[in-house]
Amino acid sequence: MTALTGTRAPTPVVRAGRRRPAARAAAWVRAHRRALVWLSPVLAVGAVVNLVNLGGAPQRIDDEGTYTAQAWAVTNLGELAHYTYWYDHPPLGWLQLAAYTELTGAFARWDVAVLAAREAVVVASLIATVLLWVLARRVGLSRPAAAATGLIFLVSPLALQFHRTVYLDNVAVPWLLLAFVLATNRNRQLAAFAGSAVAFGVAVLSKETFLLALPVLVWVMLRASHRETRRYTLSVAASLLVLIGGSYLLLAAVKGELFSGADRVSLMDGIVFQLSSRAGSGSLTDPDSLLNRTLGMWWQLDQVFIVLGLLSAVAALFLRRLRPYAALVLGLALFMLRPGGYVPVPYVIALLPFGALLIAGVAGDAVARLRARGATGAGPRTGPSRSSRRARSWRSRCGAPSCAASCSRTSTGRCARPRHGSRRTCPVTSAWSWTTPCGWTWCGPAGTAGTSSGTTSSTPTRRSAPSLPTAGAISTT
Repeated sequence: MTALTGTRAPTPVVRAGRRRPAARAAAWVRAHRRALVWLSPVLAVGAVVNLVNLGGAPQRIDDEGTYTAQAWAVTNLGELAHYTYWYDHPPLGWLQLAAYTELTGAFARWDVAVLAAREAVVVASLIATVLLWVLARRVGLSRPAAAATGLIFLVSPLALQFHRTVYLDNVAVPWLLLAFVLATNRNRQLAAFAGSAVAFGVAVLSKETFLLALPVLVWVMLRASHRETRRYTLSVAASLLVLIGGSYLLLAAVKGELFSGADRVSLMDGIVFQLSSRAGSGSLTDPDSLLNRTLGMWWQLDQVFIVLGLLSAVAALFLRRLRPYAALVLGLALFMLRPGGYVPVPYVIALLPFGALLIAGVAGDAVARLRARGATGAGPRTGPSRSSRRARSWRSRCGAPSCAASCSRTSTGRCARPRHGSRRTCPVTSAWSWTTPCGWTWCGPAGTAGTSSGTTSSTPTRRSAPSLPTAGAISTT
């Protein structure tokens, strides 16, 4: 028809910002190709090491059979357990195992049901590795150090023993790491903190001992939150966490099993058993105590990880970016030594990702300090400092005015620049230049300040504050 009329067929109009999923995926891969180059080999090695001979080692134990049977009961019997559920653990852990086996057909692929659940916890460990990589990059580790973190977490002998065993702790670890990843987010903090609270609630309802990480998670949120919106974002996160925890109480209340009663189980009885009625693990000095045998098993599996993890935790207390995670590792280590307390065998699983993070982080910091010392010994640097170049680049990009030297200088000689979250955007820079007598400044070497032409002046002068615009004219300082 177009050939007869001589008109051209209309070309489809593709709106900007609406790309096909394949194009978006390709753009994402291009943007993160360097991270994928480092992370993909770690995941491949970890998957092979953890999945090979999955049924041969470690030896199957009774807890694995219990959790696997509960997951099977969810999908086949429609019950929370194959026996009377008595609130010994929150059910969300084996509910996730049941969801994995149902979606992937794991029970049909394996001739032994426990191996299907082992496959699920190995997949959870691989997901946790990706989240641990993101967390390592968030706290400032380099890509090689982040890759080393994931490798230690996946293939250390202590990790291999427990990542291949069906423990609810393995299911909870990815949710705990996701909570910390979202808590360190500086953008869209309301949604990020809400997601962090939800992820932490899921982790606690998967394994209740993960509630011990709550103080450190709050600490990380306080450090990352913006001062202007801190009260609001933290209030929303706390409310969501309470609601998620309350859902467990609501489950027991709906079933009429919240409080103790004759001839029935109850949530209160389960809590009392876990906190007080359960026999303790004994003393560390007693060679026949359960605590001594548990720690001895950990030590026999991997002395190197335990020693390096504890030493790195002590050293990381002096590194601000790693201090919360060092406090978490040391706090959990001291908590298990409390007198009269019970320490389950898989208690160490919660320590594995953060121990790996601290080992790689402290080692990376030591290497960076050695390189900096070597560069300093090679001779004095010429030209502007790194902070000066960064400030000058911001001034050139945003077109912000500069002045002589009314910038406040810290003891390190750096300019105190306006901060609004983690981004110093051009609108924020322009607003700052209107509300301060100096504006956005670039300071050169100590004792000098940059001028608009890029030169330095040793005699600083203060530029007067810009006048407010009138109806007839706008001041463009």
